[in-house]
Amino acid sequence: MNPFTPYCLWNADGTLDWEHPVNTGLFTRILDRLGQLGGLGPDHVTFNEELLKLVLDRMCAESGIDVWRHSLVVGCERQDSRIRTVQVATKAGMRTVTGACCVDATGDADLAAAADCPFVIGDEEQGLPQPMTLCFRIANVNVEQFRRDLELERFDNNMSAGEIDAKFLAAKKLGRIARNPRDSLVIINHLLANVVHFNSTRVLGRVAVRNNDLSEAEAEGREQVFELYRFLKDEIPGFQDSYLLTSGPQIGVRESRRIEGETTVTSEQLLACHSFDDSIARGTWHIELHNPRGEGTRFRRIPAGRYYTVPMRALYSRGVDNLLVVGRAVSAT
Repeated sequence: MNPFTPYCLWNADGTLDWEHPVNTGLFTRILDRLGQLGGLGPDHVTFNEELLKLVLDRMCAESGIDVWRHSLVVGCERQDSRIRTVQVATKAGMRTVTGACCVDATGDADLAAAADCPFVIGDEEQGLPQPMTLCFRIANVNVEQFRRDLELERFDNNMSAGEIDAKFLAAKKLGRIARNPRDSLVIINHLLANVVHFNSTRVLGRVAVRNNDLSEAEAEGREQVFELYRFLKDEIPGFQDSYLLTSGPQIGVRESRRIEGETTVTSEQLLACHSFDDSIARGTWHIELHNPRGEGTRFRRIPAGRYYTVPMRALYSRGVDNLLVVGRAVSAT
């Protein structure tokens, strides 16, 4: 998931104050190790995923963590207000895990759902989550040529890609872009000079934890990737000799289940940069809402020089005493 979103304060003129990161500790250790291996870009946010894997593997080994790759949580046993065991499917068969506390980092609150914890999905109107996106990369791009038409500010509010967006919208009107409901392209730096990273597909109407939606969304994402690639190669200067390098190992899910926690973080609290007494993380990226019904991405900016926090209570699912839920599934509107 390139890049890291900014982890420092914003200046009043919209630039980033990299001298003042808001989260340090473990994250700083990861960044330092990435830098030592040559895996962190000069923009502070673009990184080499292969080297990040190596950094995380080494840190887990040093901490004595027993890692089970290629395994899935498939169920649990709950007794009263506590999870007693967790069932995991591995290549060697089913295994049962016990522990004093469980941390659900599935992104979809899979363990919380198996434990019958309350959760919600999507918006209040129709239960629609934000759309999924399959990121992709194009190689052998004449970056200098194509950036002449690019008016993209790295973290501009509207993510405008200038002339490329105009041609993209024209292609939509002509039916050459028929599958993608976006109204603009998000173009992201890469550590290699002739590679361009795109966060520019949008799959609507799918819920990652419903039926076969995740599998079908991934297939649709690949169709949108190829459609966009053909458009870029045919119409955008600098892409004439390019080739499709890779798409994500799986489609990106912005949201699915969100637990109902001991407290629920609201947009009003984030925009007011509220500091919770039990805060465990800080953030400076804006509220970014991708329209689940089609075009448009809405940004709501936080004030310059400020940050919001995430409270520990938003990680506790109501009704289960020994379960924490982290990531996109925390208790929030």
